[in-house]
Amino acid sequence: MPGGLRSVVYFQNIVIRGSPGAVIPDGELNPSAMLEHVKLYRSLQANWQSYDAYSRVCMSMGTNQMLHALTYYVLAYMIIEHGAHMAGYRSSSTFIISNK
Repeated sequence: MPGGLRSVVYFQNIVIRGSPGAVIPDGELNPSAMLEHVKLYRSLQANWQSYDAYSRVCMSMGTNQMLHALTYYVLAYMIIEHGAHMAGYRSSSTFIISNK
């Protein structure tokens, strides 16, 4: 680029050259990377990995339990209220297949 300018994107100390972003002179750091709250966020990010993994497991288990509860509800509703055995089994099998 003319004048020694290049286009870079900074993300967690990784420089991606040629990406769309702010055009800055050679040798200068991205000004937003030097802000205090950005430094604090990046330092705290390393401690969040265990909580992130725990929350993903809990959300997965919660979704699993919700689909099972919905399966039993639909099965009971279709069989008891409407007497439609096949419709109840088919709708519950749809939930079971989507759960896997």
